[in-house]
Amino acid sequence: MRRTLQLVRFIRKSRRRKKQQLYKLAFGVALDRTISIYLSCFVFIGLFIIYDELKKLQQWVFEWETIIEPYMPILIVGLFMRAIISSFFHPGILFTSAEYKMTTLPYIKKHVWFVTFIESIAKNVFLYIFIFLSILLLTPISTLILFKWISIAMVVTLLLILPQWYLFQANPWRKVIVFVVGMICFALIHFLLSAIFVPEYFISTTIIILIVFNLWLWKNHLTKVDWMRVIEVNDTKVWNMFFVNRMSGMDIKPVKKPLLQQLFRSAKEKKPFSYQHGTVIFRKLWKVSLSEEKEHFIRAMITIIVCLVVLSFQTEWLQCFSIIIAIFAFNKITVSYFHAGFKQKIIHSIPWNMDVIKRAFLYWIYPLQGLLGIILICILLYQEGFNALTFIRLVHYFLTAYVLLNLDLNISVNKINQKWYTPPLSTRLIGPLSYLTILGSFITPFASVYIVFLIIYLFYIKKAKYVKT
Repeated sequence: MRRTLQLVRFIRKSRRRKKQQLYKLAFGVALDRTISIYLSCFVFIGLFIIYDELKKLQQWVFEWETIIEPYMPILIVGLFMRAIISSFFHPGILFTSAEYKMTTLPYIKKHVWFVTFIESIAKNVFLYIFIFLSILLLTPISTLILFKWISIAMVVTLLLILPQWYLFQANPWRKVIVFVVGMICFALIHFLLSAIFVPEYFISTTIIILIVFNLWLWKNHLTKVDWMRVIEVNDTKVWNMFFVNRMSGMDIKPVKKPLLQQLFRSAKEKKPFSYQHGTVIFRKLWKVSLSEEKEHFIRAMITIIVCLVVLSFQTEWLQCFSIIIAIFAFNKITVSYFHAGFKQKIIHSIPWNMDVIKRAFLYWIYPLQGLLGIILICILLYQEGFNALTFIRLVHYFLTAYVLLNLDLNISVNKINQKWYTPPLSTRLIGPLSYLTILGSFITPFASVYIVFLIIYLFYIKKAKYVKT
């Protein structure tokens, strides 16, 4: 184990030396001696200005300390969400090709992995210590409160390293399921402790659950590991230096997998499918199309979720607007990706049936819409508890989101079929009217009577479609 640690330290030292050389060359291109002197002066003066401005906020900080205590569980939920979202992009443990090559030498893989795991823990500990000291020096916040918050955040972050490693190996749908189950568990813990709710109870219960979960994962932490994917992602992260990339005009990106490899990635997808059923074919094509734009799509989803969660815990009116923004933004982004899917050349080589194409697209979109719905359920149950009025409002919001999504897609389909198509006035009024009723539901519960209109509209659409066919 000592020899393994020594070699890993040697690799890290050599890597740091190489990076220092690259940064030295990049700074040599970007800065000369005169610019460096002026920049140093501006930075020095800027630090004094920032420190002076922070001193003026002293009274606000003291008031903030008295009201922030009940919001500590939100920090844990945020760290949990961050770990799951990060698992789509990074395993959380820096196991690169250099460490993997060590396993071809007389070094045990689990020892090499354990060293990188300890290294990840140490990095997070040093990061939180740096944050603690920086905030302590620059702000007048109480040392005890700051230490409490930083300690809890650090412990939860360390306990989420192993789950992130495990989730990185799982397929995306399993990550979504874990996210949903986790949010439900947080809501249940809050509901069970609501009578005697103290933030410390919630925090201690969550930490105990995470410890037990880590002990259970530790037994199988090196089974079913996609080492090639882990190495590819980590190598890209290690050598993807933003400043050096900008100065050299080169970007380091992971190698894109070919189309057929994306289509037939798992053992299940390699099996024959009923190609006579058009929906199955288009589902696979939409999967490829959405996978190519997954980074932008995930960023958009994260932005919508953050907007929904953050604004919902402000004022009641901001919560109202966050729901409207979430529905509107999700629908517009979805329609834009629906249009982007037709840029694939292969889709123009098979017979078109717009109804089948739309249903195949919605097969992948409905779960994402359901994810936003589950987050909204957790928020409303957390704030208002379960009652008849909350249930009616949830049904109102879900029906509105469902109807508006299908309405926007139908308009998009008609515009593809008919270049100069203009939706009728009645169709264009449904969107603004739906958003106004959401706004009205925060004023009076009678606004949710709009549900009846939505149900009648759905039956009308279904009937019109049936008569047309």
